Amino acid sequence: MRFTDGARAEADLLVGADGFNSAVRRQLAGPDEPAHDSGYIAWLGITEYSHPRFTPGSVVHLWGDGMRFGLVDIGRGRLYWWGTKNMPFERSSTWDGGKAGVLDAYSGWPDEAREAIRVTPPADLLTLNTRDRSFLQPWGTGPVTLLGDAAHPMLTSLGQGSAMAMEDAAVLAQHLRHAPDVPRGLRGYEAARYDRTRTMVEATRSISEFEQSQGPVRRRVRDGYFRWMSHRKLVGKLEPALTFPGAGILPGTDERTDR
Repeated sequence: MRFTDGARAEADLLVGADGFNSAVRRQLAGPDEPAHDSGYIAWLGITEYSHPRFTPGSVVHLWGDGMRFGLVDIGRGRLYWWGTKNMPFERSSTWDGGKAGVLDAYSGWPDEAREAIRVTPPADLLTLNTRDRSFLQPWGTGPVTLLGDAAHPMLTSLGQGSAMAMEDAAVLAQHLRHAPDVPRGLRGYEAARYDRTRTMVEATRSISEFEQSQGPVRRRVRDGYFRWMSHRKLVGKLEPALTFPGAGILPGTDERTDR
């Protein structure tokens, strides 16, 4: 490995776990691989929080016209919140409205959402112009592979970006442990992960566009779809993302990678 500062390093394998703008991925896919904008901006924060209309332990989603807001109790009086608003990339990539701009975007929304923004220190408020990429295959060659967002960057709607990276790591460790050599271990890991991660990339893009529906007709269709969906059907749609089939029992072992 050669680094931009002139340093060099040698190793038995290289795992590119260096995120959306992965330098390792660029070696495989080329420097001109396009990124795809989500069409919305996202704001995130973690803060101390309490509100009379927010019960401890709650997870709340509020949906508006091309906008969403989520509140998640993460314990010990702390809240994780996120908000989205449809916005072209030209604006989201240069947005600098700060905390006041986020509050203005949610003018008229329920007070529990606005309170989450109000009590978040400005330094703890993150702004993202969310993007993904077309699914890449293969992820590696020889002693090189990819993991997490470097391999399969996805949008945020299912909240599975970090989960997929942890699944990758579990499967990678098992395949390296039992493979006769590093390249075959890496190719086995990749083959075990392609279908599941491709499904998640495509599902997050599809549901993201639906959830961000804007305009009176699209918004009513979205709201009605979820309002009248049975609990069983909703669980059935979410279950594949929230359960990890892993690679089952690996050949010649009694070890499982199931979650």
